[in-house]
Amino acid sequence: MSEGITAETSDNPRIGEEHGAANDGAVNKEDRHSSVIGHGPAQALNIYFTQEFLRVAEPLEVWTRALSGQPIPIVRFVGQEEQAQVVLTVNANNSTTFIFRNQDLVTYGAQMFFDSYDHPITPHLPQVMPILTLLSRWHQYLGLRPDSRPFEKAIDLEFYKLRATEEHNEEGYPVLVPEGPNLNVGGVVDFVASTDDYYGVQVVNRSTQDLYAYFFDFSTASLAIHRKAIPILGSSPSDPTLLKNAPLTIGYGGGSQFPFIFEVSEMQNIDANMFKLFVCTHPIDFGSFEQESPFVRCVIPDKVTMPVFEEGAQWDAFTMTIVQRLHPKEAASASTQIPKDPLP
Repeated sequence: MSEGITAETSDNPRIGEEHGAANDGAVNKEDRHSSVIGHGPAQALNIYFTQEFLRVAEPLEVWTRALSGQPIPIVRFVGQEEQAQVVLTVNANNSTTFIFRNQDLVTYGAQMFFDSYDHPITPHLPQVMPILTLLSRWHQYLGLRPDSRPFEKAIDLEFYKLRATEEHNEEGYPVLVPEGPNLNVGGVVDFVASTDDYYGVQVVNRSTQDLYAYFFDFSTASLAIHRKAIPILGSSPSDPTLLKNAPLTIGYGGGSQFPFIFEVSEMQNIDANMFKLFVCTHPIDFGSFEQESPFVRCVIPDKVTMPVFEEGAQWDAFTMTIVQRLHPKEAASASTQIPKDPLP
Protein backbone atom coordinates (compact mmCIF):
# COMPACT_ATOMS: atom_id res chain seq x y z
CA MET A 1 0.00 0.00 0.00
CA SER A 2 1.87 3.06 -1.16
CA GLU A 3 1.39 6.60 0.08
CA GLY A 4 -1.00 8.61 -2.05
CA ILE A 5 -3.26 5.59 -2.61
CA THR A 6 -5.90 5.84 0.10
CA ALA A 7 -9.50 4.96 0.83
CA GLU A 8 -10.31 8.58 1.43
CA THR A 9 -12.02 10.86 -1.04
CA SER A 10 -13.85 14.17 -1.07
CA ASP A 11 -13.91 14.61 -4.84
CA ASN A 12 -17.55 13.64 -5.34
CA PRO A 13 -19.30 16.97 -6.05
CA ARG A 14 -22.71 15.85 -4.75
CA ILE A 15 -22.27 14.56 -1.23
CA GLY A 16 -19.25 13.72 0.89
CA GLU A 17 -16.33 14.85 2.94
CA GLU A 18 -12.80 13.64 3.36
CA HIS A 19 -13.26 10.26 5.01
CA GLY A 20 -13.06 10.70 8.77
CA ALA A 21 -12.22 14.42 8.81
CA ALA A 22 -11.20 15.85 12.18
CA ASN A 23 -13.19 18.52 13.94
CA ASP A 24 -12.18 18.30 17.58
CA GLY A 25 -9.15 18.43 19.84
CA ALA A 26 -8.13 19.42 23.32
CA VAL A 27 -5.19 19.51 25.70
CA ASN A 28 -4.40 16.10 27.12
CA LYS A 29 -2.76 14.65 30.20
CA GLU A 30 -1.41 11.15 30.66
CA ASP A 31 -4.06 8.83 32.04
CA ARG A 32 -3.18 7.47 35.48
CA HIS A 33 -6.54 6.07 36.55
CA SER A 34 -7.60 3.49 33.97
CA SER A 35 -6.45 -0.03 33.28
CA VAL A 36 -5.63 -0.14 29.60
CA ILE A 37 -4.76 -2.87 27.13
CA GLY A 38 -2.51 -1.64 24.33
CA HIS A 39 -0.18 0.69 26.26
CA GLY A 40 3.25 0.13 27.75
CA PRO A 41 6.42 -1.89 27.01
CA ALA A 42 4.50 -5.04 26.13
CA GLN A 43 2.92 -3.15 23.23
CA ALA A 44 6.19 -2.02 21.63
CA LEU A 45 6.32 -2.89 17.94
CA ASN A 46 8.67 -5.66 16.81
CA ILE A 47 10.94 -4.20 14.12
CA TYR A 48 13.09 -6.06 11.61
CA PHE A 49 15.69 -4.49 9.30
CA THR A 50 16.42 -6.34 6.06
CA GLN A 51 20.01 -6.71 4.89
CA GLU A 52 19.20 -4.33 2.04
CA PHE A 53 18.21 -1.68 4.58
CA LEU A 54 21.28 -2.21 6.80
CA ARG A 55 23.65 -1.89 3.84
CA VAL A 56 22.70 1.77 3.44
CA ALA A 57 21.55 2.69 6.98
CA GLU A 58 23.46 3.27 10.20
CA PRO A 59 24.66 0.14 12.04
CA LEU A 60 22.07 -1.61 14.21
CA GLU A 61 23.85 -0.56 17.42
CA VAL A 62 23.24 3.10 16.53
CA TRP A 63 19.51 2.44 16.37
CA THR A 64 19.61 0.46 19.62
CA ARG A 65 21.35 3.31 21.45
CA ALA A 66 18.78 5.78 20.14
CA LEU A 67 15.98 3.76 21.73
CA SER A 68 17.66 3.09 25.08
CA GLY A 69 16.52 5.08 28.08
CA GLN A 70 13.01 5.80 26.78
CA PRO A 71 10.41 5.65 29.60
CA ILE A 72 7.99 3.77 27.33
CA PRO A 73 9.68 1.71 24.58
CA ILE A 74 8.00 2.27 21.24
CA VAL A 75 9.83 -0.36 19.16
CA ARG A 76 12.15 -3.28 19.77
CA PHE A 77 14.37 -5.06 17.29
CA VAL A 78 13.94 -8.77 16.51
CA GLY A 79 16.30 -11.14 14.76
CA GLN A 80 13.77 -13.00 12.62
CA GLU A 81 11.56 -11.40 9.99
CA GLU A 82 8.70 -13.74 10.92
CA GLN A 83 8.63 -12.19 14.42
CA ALA A 84 8.31 -8.64 13.13
CA GLN A 85 5.24 -6.45 12.99
CA VAL A 86 7.12 -3.86 10.93
CA VAL A 87 9.76 -4.71 8.32
CA LEU A 88 12.03 -1.99 6.97
CA THR A 89 13.69 -2.39 3.59
CA VAL A 90 14.58 -0.12 0.66
CA ASN A 91 13.35 0.23 -2.89
CA ALA A 92 15.42 0.53 -6.08
CA ASN A 93 16.17 4.18 -5.25
CA ASN A 94 17.43 3.31 -1.75
CA SER A 95 14.41 5.02 -0.24
CA THR A 96 12.87 3.44 2.85
CA THR A 97 9.93 1.06 2.50
CA PHE A 98 7.80 0.20 5.56
CA ILE A 99 5.79 -3.03 5.71
CA PHE A 100 3.35 -3.23 8.63
CA ARG A 101 2.36 -6.88 9.09
CA ASN A 102 -1.02 -6.47 10.77
CA GLN A 103 -2.35 -10.03 10.93
CA ASP A 104 -5.99 -8.97 10.87
CA LEU A 105 -5.45 -7.13 7.60
CA VAL A 106 -3.44 -9.96 6.05
CA THR A 107 -6.39 -12.25 6.80
CA TYR A 108 -8.54 -10.16 4.45
CA GLY A 109 -5.85 -9.87 1.79
CA ALA A 110 -4.80 -6.31 2.67
CA GLN A 111 -1.41 -5.12 3.83
CA MET A 112 -0.09 -1.82 5.14
CA PHE A 113 2.72 -1.06 2.71
CA PHE A 114 4.39 2.36 2.60
CA ASP A 115 6.77 2.91 -0.29
CA SER A 116 8.31 6.37 -0.32
CA TYR A 117 8.80 6.84 -4.07
CA ASP A 118 6.65 10.00 -4.04
CA HIS A 119 8.12 11.38 -0.80
CA PRO A 120 11.58 9.75 -0.49
CA ILE A 121 12.63 8.86 3.06
CA THR A 122 16.33 8.19 3.38
CA PRO A 123 17.19 5.06 5.42
CA HIS A 124 18.75 7.04 8.25
CA LEU A 125 17.73 7.45 11.85
CA PRO A 126 16.61 11.13 11.84
CA GLN A 127 14.18 10.44 8.99
CA VAL A 128 12.97 6.97 9.98
CA MET A 129 12.54 7.22 13.77
CA PRO A 130 9.71 9.81 13.67
CA ILE A 131 7.73 7.50 11.38
CA LEU A 132 8.37 4.50 13.62
CA THR A 133 7.15 6.60 16.55
CA LEU A 134 3.85 7.34 14.83
CA LEU A 135 3.54 3.73 13.66
CA SER A 136 3.84 2.62 17.28
CA ARG A 137 1.38 5.30 18.39
CA TRP A 138 -1.15 4.19 15.75
CA HIS A 139 -0.76 0.58 16.86
CA GLN A 140 -1.14 1.33 20.58
CA TYR A 141 -4.16 3.59 20.12
CA LEU A 142 -5.92 1.04 17.93
CA GLY A 143 -5.46 -1.61 20.64
CA LEU A 144 -6.78 0.61 23.42
CA ARG A 145 -9.56 -0.97 25.50
CA PRO A 146 -10.27 -1.61 29.19
CA ASP A 147 -9.51 -4.85 31.02
CA SER A 148 -13.19 -5.18 31.91
CA ARG A 149 -15.84 -4.69 29.23
CA PRO A 150 -18.84 -3.08 30.99
CA PHE A 151 -20.75 -2.35 27.76
CA GLU A 152 -19.53 -5.21 25.56
CA LYS A 153 -22.99 -6.80 25.27
CA ALA A 154 -24.97 -3.55 25.44
CA ILE A 155 -23.62 -1.67 22.40
CA ASP A 156 -24.46 -2.55 18.79
CA LEU A 157 -22.13 -1.09 16.15
CA GLU A 158 -23.82 -1.29 12.74
CA PHE A 159 -22.76 -0.29 9.23
CA TYR A 160 -25.20 0.43 6.39
CA LYS A 161 -25.19 1.31 2.73
CA LEU A 162 -27.27 4.46 2.24
CA ARG A 163 -29.67 5.65 -0.43
CA ALA A 164 -30.84 9.15 -1.24
CA THR A 165 -34.48 10.10 -0.73
CA GLU A 166 -36.42 12.88 -2.43
CA GLU A 167 -36.16 15.01 0.69
CA HIS A 168 -33.35 17.54 1.17
CA ASN A 169 -31.68 18.87 4.30
CA GLU A 170 -30.99 22.52 5.16
CA GLU A 171 -27.76 22.48 3.11
CA GLY A 172 -29.64 21.26 0.04
CA TYR A 173 -28.23 17.72 0.04
CA PRO A 174 -30.54 14.70 -0.31
CA VAL A 175 -31.55 13.06 2.96
CA LEU A 176 -29.90 9.64 3.23
CA VAL A 177 -31.42 6.54 4.84
CA PRO A 178 -30.18 2.95 5.27
CA GLU A 179 -30.69 0.53 2.40
CA GLY A 180 -30.42 -3.18 3.04
CA PRO A 181 -29.13 -5.11 6.08
CA ASN A 182 -26.43 -4.32 8.60
CA LEU A 183 -23.12 -5.04 6.83
CA ASN A 184 -21.08 -5.48 10.00
CA VAL A 185 -20.60 -9.23 10.41
CA GLY A 186 -18.48 -10.20 13.39
CA GLY A 187 -16.70 -6.86 13.45
CA VAL A 188 -15.86 -6.88 9.73
CA VAL A 189 -17.46 -5.06 6.78
CA ASP A 190 -16.38 -6.30 3.33
CA PHE A 191 -17.58 -4.76 0.05
CA VAL A 192 -16.60 -3.55 -3.42
CA ALA A 193 -15.91 0.18 -3.16
CA SER A 194 -17.37 2.81 -5.48
CA THR A 195 -17.43 6.59 -5.15
CA ASP A 196 -21.10 6.41 -6.17
CA ASP A 197 -21.97 4.60 -2.94
CA TYR A 198 -22.57 6.19 0.45
CA TYR A 199 -22.27 4.51 3.85
CA GLY A 200 -23.14 5.32 7.43
CA VAL A 201 -22.78 3.93 10.95
CA GLN A 202 -25.49 3.37 13.54
CA VAL A 203 -24.72 2.84 17.22
CA VAL A 204 -27.43 1.41 19.48
CA ASN A 205 -27.11 1.76 23.25
CA ARG A 206 -29.06 -1.03 24.97
CA SER A 207 -27.64 -0.25 28.41
CA THR A 208 -29.51 1.54 31.19
CA GLN A 209 -27.26 4.61 31.04
CA ASP A 210 -26.82 7.60 28.76
CA LEU A 211 -23.25 7.56 27.43
CA TYR A 212 -20.69 9.75 25.70
CA ALA A 213 -19.59 8.41 22.30
CA TYR A 214 -16.38 9.13 20.36
CA PHE A 215 -15.67 7.79 16.89
CA PHE A 216 -12.27 7.56 15.17
CA ASP A 217 -11.09 6.45 11.73
CA PHE A 218 -7.68 4.73 11.64
CA SER A 219 -6.41 4.83 8.06
CA THR A 220 -4.22 1.88 7.12
CA ALA A 221 -3.24 3.72 3.94
CA SER A 222 -1.75 6.82 5.57
CA LEU A 223 -1.47 6.06 9.33
CA ALA A 224 -3.67 9.08 10.00
CA ILE A 225 -6.12 9.01 12.92
CA HIS A 226 -9.13 11.28 12.45
CA ARG A 227 -12.08 11.89 14.72
CA LYS A 228 -15.53 11.85 13.19
CA ALA A 229 -17.90 14.52 14.47
CA ILE A 230 -20.94 13.23 16.37
CA PRO A 231 -24.15 15.29 16.54
CA ILE A 232 -24.92 17.13 19.78
CA LEU A 233 -28.27 15.80 21.00
CA GLY A 234 -28.89 17.97 24.07
CA SER A 235 -28.92 21.68 24.69
CA SER A 236 -25.24 21.69 25.67
CA PRO A 237 -22.08 20.19 24.12
CA SER A 238 -21.41 18.62 27.52
CA ASP A 239 -24.57 16.47 27.37
CA PRO A 240 -24.32 12.72 26.58
CA THR A 241 -24.36 11.87 22.87
CA LEU A 242 -25.44 8.21 23.04
CA LEU A 243 -28.78 7.95 24.83
CA LYS A 244 -30.04 4.70 26.33
CA ASN A 245 -32.36 2.64 24.13
CA ALA A 246 -31.85 5.07 21.25
CA PRO A 247 -29.80 4.90 18.02
CA LEU A 248 -26.98 7.32 17.19
CA THR A 249 -26.27 7.79 13.47
CA ILE A 250 -22.85 8.78 12.13
CA GLY A 251 -22.54 9.82 8.49
CA TYR A 252 -26.27 10.39 7.97
CA GLY A 253 -29.32 11.64 9.82
CA GLY A 254 -29.47 15.02 11.55
CA GLY A 255 -26.72 17.46 12.38
CA SER A 256 -25.47 18.24 8.84
CA GLN A 257 -23.58 14.96 8.63
CA PHE A 258 -21.80 13.66 5.55
CA PRO A 259 -21.57 9.98 4.55
CA PHE A 260 -18.52 7.79 4.29
CA ILE A 261 -17.27 7.38 0.71
CA PHE A 262 -14.60 4.86 -0.29
CA GLU A 263 -12.31 4.40 -3.28
CA VAL A 264 -9.68 1.77 -4.06
CA SER A 265 -6.94 2.41 -6.61
CA GLU A 266 -6.32 0.09 -9.56
CA MET A 267 -2.78 -0.35 -8.21
CA GLN A 268 -4.02 -1.33 -4.78
CA ASN A 269 -6.82 -3.89 -5.26
CA ILE A 270 -7.74 -4.04 -1.54
CA ASP A 271 -7.74 -1.41 1.20
CA ALA A 272 -8.94 -1.30 4.80
CA ASN A 273 -9.83 1.24 7.47
CA MET A 274 -10.29 0.56 11.16
CA PHE A 275 -13.21 2.32 12.84
CA LYS A 276 -12.89 2.72 16.62
CA LEU A 277 -15.80 3.62 18.90
CA PHE A 278 -15.31 4.66 22.53
CA VAL A 279 -18.23 4.94 24.95
CA CYS A 280 -18.05 6.24 28.51
CA THR A 281 -20.26 7.29 31.40
CA HIS A 282 -18.32 10.58 31.62
CA PRO A 283 -16.69 12.87 29.01
CA ILE A 284 -13.27 11.70 27.79
CA ASP A 285 -10.36 14.04 27.10
CA PHE A 286 -8.71 12.62 23.97
CA GLY A 287 -6.24 15.48 23.67
CA SER A 288 -3.60 14.73 21.03
CA PHE A 289 -5.13 11.37 20.07
CA GLU A 290 -5.51 12.38 16.42
CA GLN A 291 -2.54 12.40 14.06
CA GLU A 292 -1.85 13.29 10.45
CA SER A 293 -0.04 10.97 8.08
CA PRO A 294 3.70 10.86 8.88
CA PHE A 295 4.33 10.43 5.15
CA VAL A 296 2.87 13.86 4.42
CA ARG A 297 3.50 15.93 7.55
CA CYS A 298 5.52 14.19 10.24
CA VAL A 299 4.64 16.03 13.45
CA ILE A 300 5.68 14.00 16.49
CA PRO A 301 4.00 14.60 19.88
CA ASP A 302 6.23 14.99 22.93
CA LYS A 303 5.11 11.59 24.22
CA VAL A 304 2.55 8.87 23.64
CA THR A 305 -0.35 9.90 25.89
CA MET A 306 -3.52 8.03 26.66
CA PRO A 307 -7.04 9.46 26.85
CA VAL A 308 -7.97 10.89 30.26
CA PHE A 309 -10.86 9.15 32.03
CA GLU A 310 -12.50 10.65 35.09
CA GLU A 311 -12.17 8.79 38.38
CA GLY A 312 -14.86 6.12 38.56
CA ALA A 313 -15.84 6.37 34.90
CA GLN A 314 -16.92 3.21 33.09
CA TRP A 315 -15.82 2.97 29.48
CA ASP A 316 -15.51 0.51 26.64
CA ALA A 317 -14.13 0.37 23.11
CA PHE A 318 -15.25 -1.34 19.90
CA THR A 319 -13.37 -1.85 16.62
CA MET A 320 -14.85 -2.44 13.17
CA THR A 321 -12.65 -3.34 10.17
CA ILE A 322 -13.82 -1.84 6.87
CA VAL A 323 -12.42 -3.93 3.99
CA GLN A 324 -12.78 -2.26 0.60
CA ARG A 325 -12.18 -4.16 -2.63
CA LEU A 326 -11.66 -3.13 -6.21
CA HIS A 327 -13.20 -6.39 -7.45
CA PRO A 328 -15.68 -8.87 -5.94
CA LYS A 329 -14.22 -11.05 -3.21
CA GLU A 330 -13.92 -14.25 -5.28
CA ALA A 331 -12.01 -12.54 -8.07
CA ALA A 332 -9.88 -10.53 -5.66
CA SER A 333 -8.86 -13.57 -3.60
CA ALA A 334 -7.70 -15.37 -6.73
CA SER A 335 -5.43 -12.52 -7.81
CA THR A 336 -4.22 -11.11 -4.48
CA GLN A 337 -0.94 -12.30 -3.01
CA ILE A 338 0.83 -10.85 0.01
CA PRO A 339 4.52 -10.49 -0.86
CA LYS A 340 6.96 -11.53 1.83
CA ASP A 341 9.56 -8.99 0.76
CA PRO A 342 8.32 -6.57 -1.95
CA LEU A 343 11.70 -5.39 -3.16
CA PRO A 344 11.71 -4.24 -6.79
